[in-house]
Amino acid sequence: MKRYAMFSLIVVWILVLKGVVPGAEENKTQEFILISSLMMPEGTAANDRTDSLWVKLVGLGADGLEFRVEKKPVDKSMESSESCTETFKVQKISIAKNIKVYHAGKEGMEFVLEYDVPFPHEPPDPLPWELEFRGVRYKTVGKVERSPLFNASDKSLSLSVAGPSHTEQGEGVNQFELIVYLDPLVIDKNTVKIEHSPDISRFNASFTVKSDIPTEQVLSMIRLWDITLEIKTQDRVRFMKKLRSEPGTFSNEEIGRIIRERNFRDTNWGNNPDGDFPNEYEAQTLQGDKVIIDHTSGLMWQQDGSSENMTEIQAQHYIDELNKKPYAGYSDWRLPTIEELASLIEPKETKGSFISPIFDIKGSWYGSSDKIKTTFESDQTPWGVSFASGYVIGGGYGNGYIRAVRTQLGP
Repeated sequence: MKRYAMFSLIVVWILVLKGVVPGAEENKTQEFILISSLMMPEGTAANDRTDSLWVKLVGLGADGLEFRVEKKPVDKSMESSESCTETFKVQKISIAKNIKVYHAGKEGMEFVLEYDVPFPHEPPDPLPWELEFRGVRYKTVGKVERSPLFNASDKSLSLSVAGPSHTEQGEGVNQFELIVYLDPLVIDKNTVKIEHSPDISRFNASFTVKSDIPTEQVLSMIRLWDITLEIKTQDRVRFMKKLRSEPGTFSNEEIGRIIRERNFRDTNWGNNPDGDFPNEYEAQTLQGDKVIIDHTSGLMWQQDGSSENMTEIQAQHYIDELNKKPYAGYSDWRLPTIEELASLIEPKETKGSFISPIFDIKGSWYGSSDKIKTTFESDQTPWGVSFASGYVIGGGYGNGYIRAVRTQLGP
């Protein structure tokens, strides 16, 4: 009986490896050809398309976007063979007035495609794409093919996007820019709502996308917008741009703007009393050491921190000892930046502190690795957080406690 059971197990395992058993298929990235266009160099005669390019914008599921560029005679199909196609992964998308710019790169070579969006009118045919490629400027010619995936259906996805406003006029992102960015996704324009912080430093936008494209595809496209800080679906954070981890020097005004952009709770320099950073905590004990993982920011924190206040030299020695141990099995602990530290401030006071009770609190305020920008180069006063009051402050390490942090890699 045991031999038969073992034989059966081996057969099943072989079938799984070969993909015979249902559910054992290899997970492949689901791709969508969003837009295909024929482009030719500027100034080229209409009947001379020897240097024309097929350019396809391809959605790579959760992995973002990619341009595929192929030289092919104009009488050939837009379907191309892999052997003669160059690919360029989209790094970011920016908007200047009504011009949407895709920035991509490959081995140090920049690939920039501009899209002059004619909203609120319907896009013309051909689509007004302009491409800078290998020192040559190209423009769209002929018919543009759009994926049928963009036909509005009964499927819809309600989500919200937040980020810093960046217009020169200080007016912040408006409905027009939002629609420009989301093209070619089908959005319900009647659902678009945009709110700004009092000083126009941060925008919060909500809208409904009506499309057959999976949620992860939509999220991967939106997070490429160069000003996207966070994306939520049903009030749950699905994407959060990484908090700054490198130490810096900042003025009062710069700290205030960071607080409002990231929506940290603060009643001092940031004057953002209704701020609420959406932490998602998980407590763990690793090799006997207690840590707190914030899945929103991707950071791992000490659960307790130092037992006394410290000078800057003492703080660095404290970090060195954690890494020497190594604490919780890791040797890359460091002082948090003020961005990282302020992300722990809770909107409401609990047990005398504006921090989640999942943490141990031993002091009234904690120091960061960032310094206050002053006219005196010798002044190295650090920025810190008062969890007793719930705001960012500046002061010496002489009365500050330390809570070490590390960047949590992986899930």
